[in-house]
Amino acid sequence: MARGISPSLVPGGGATVVSETRRRSALKAITYRVICVISLLSVTLLMTGDVVESISITVVFQTLQTLLYYLHERAWALYWPA
Repeated sequence: MARGISPSLVPGGGATVVSETRRRSALKAITYRVICVISLLSVTLLMTGDVVESISITVVFQTLQTLLYYLHERAWALYWPA
């Protein structure tokens, strides 16, 4: 069933199953990263008042986050395969 929607509000009255396609997952990942970048950039800009420093911090942090996520995924694949 769609989250946050009562079964009576779903057309046909039944449960709706949304398949998680690769395209949908990729779009969700991209939009999430955009939100993360904007929020970090905003916070660092408010804290430092320096645009160049804020951009530098954001780029370094987001690159590190991406690398750590990849390593985390590979560790799961190695030690806890599906």
